[in-house]
Amino acid sequence: MASETPTRQIGTIFGTVLIVAATVAMLCYVGLTFRPTSRQLTNLEVAEQERPKVQALLDTEPRFRDVWAGVYTGQDGAVSLNGFVETEADLFLLMKLVAKERLPVAVAWHVRLRGEEP
Repeated sequence: MASETPTRQIGTIFGTVLIVAATVAMLCYVGLTFRPTSRQLTNLEVAEQERPKVQALLDTEPRFRDVWAGVYTGQDGAVSLNGFVETEADLFLLMKLVAKERLPVAVAWHVRLRGEEP
């Protein structure tokens, strides 16, 4: 058996380098796309888009004048509800209205009853 020709050796080396480079590129893509930070950044963008809709919902009801919507970095990125309501019935109504919106990200609840200790 004759040894490989230089052209064939170059082709083999080039093919091996190409396969290794493609594998490294794929692993980098998967690592950057599916890591928790990537999910959080995506959810934060979605939460920022949803925030005005939630705030508009709050603004329509005088009982929620001391509640505001924000963006929360916890829970892998979420819409945050902050503030105070007067009664448990108001809090329940708020939770029901927000649940009805079926937001695509989690909701971080930081709403307390007025006068309640933190």
